[in-house]
Amino acid sequence: MIERYKLVFGGSSSDRFERAKVAKEAIEALIEKAEVVFAPEGGRLEVNRYAMHKALSIDHDNYETLDLRKAWALLEENYGGSKGHQRGHRQNAEKIIEAFRLKYDKPKKVGGMVVLNIPVRVEGAIGQGPGAKELPYPCRTRVEKGCTALGSFMETIGESVAAWDLERFYTDLWNAHHCVQSRETTKTAFGQITTYYERFEFRLVPQIAQQLQVYLGTYADISPVD
Repeated sequence: MIERYKLVFGGSSSDRFERAKVAKEAIEALIEKAEVVFAPEGGRLEVNRYAMHKALSIDHDNYETLDLRKAWALLEENYGGSKGHQRGHRQNAEKIIEAFRLKYDKPKKVGGMVVLNIPVRVEGAIGQGPGAKELPYPCRTRVEKGCTALGSFMETIGESVAAWDLERFYTDLWNAHHCVQSRETTKTAFGQITTYYERFEFRLVPQIAQQLQVYLGTYADISPVD
């Protein structure tokens, strides 16, 4: 990859905009590679693109200073080894906390399971059957983030079926045009999900809830369950 872009910048083109565009595409390609290579196993990693561009001082006026080897070295320095694993887990833990509002809403134990909630609101849905309500965009994003982050945690602890259940749940929701029925329950490998008009309720079996407690305590300094 590095040699490929080196050849591009060795050309005689005077189109600064196009060459700056190539520079940004090259950096983005490296960042995307780093997000895969340095991510924790079964998890995700997000590289701070603003910090990378700032550190490399790349813009339309100084594309000729692009050094891809320096860029990769910078990525390795900040995300290589255990650093990427730690950052990825911390990022994911924060997403779980944000989506399920764990700093404000303490989970409860119901029927032997731990209950996490994603608050939502609904709007009227047209042509989706009696009782169906549609999630507005901000709520869709919150539910997607919660399912993705919780799924990443499930992968981390080796619960790939549970992670797949979360992906399937959101895919089904997307296929239903983000319309929900109140008190509709989906059984999962980690427990169950029940949709209400004001919240999505995720019930976790004790062994998974305990591992989540350890995970959040380790990577976000928060214990969601007493």
